[in-house]
Amino acid sequence: MVHKSPESNDKRWIYVPAVDLVKPISADDKNSSFVGSDFTYEDVSGRHWSEDNHTLLEESELDGKPVVMPGYALPLEYAGTKVTEFLLVPWVGACIHTPPPPANQIVHVVVDENQASESKGLFEPVSVTGTMFTKQMSKSLYLVDGSSDINIGYSIQASMVEPYTNKTKTNNNTQTKR
Repeated sequence: MVHKSPESNDKRWIYVPAVDLVKPISADDKNSSFVGSDFTYEDVSGRHWSEDNHTLLEESELDGKPVVMPGYALPLEYAGTKVTEFLLVPWVGACIHTPPPPANQIVHVVVDENQASESKGLFEPVSVTGTMFTKQMSKSLYLVDGSSDINIGYSIQASMVEPYTNKTKTNNNTQTKR
């Protein structure tokens, strides 16, 4: 949890389920590695909704349309070591140890085997280019500590998946920012 303060350092806490403990995180630690990953505590703290562009579209306006969408990849299926199917989620840790985001914030992405790329692990930040479909579904997600059915509101047939950077080029008419 993060309590952001414009006048002083943010206050941060992390819940450690293995020992049922809430641990405060020093404000100086916000740029250190989050539980040994490539992400920092600042990366997983969330951000204010005003930092993104939002446009409300009817579902029928999205169906069959080209999109470029950033998010975090939660792999579901592999061909060897290449990810061919994943959930695109809006934040690191979504669907694991916490309730999943609403179905309208989860996208099921399918990548042709010849377009698939190696995974660097859970929640890799990616930019997905492809065709959006409004398709309600449920997928089973199996993790070390159990399984869960995740409700999904959209799917993308991906033509390209690339690592996300702030410099990832998009067409503002087709980009859906999270």
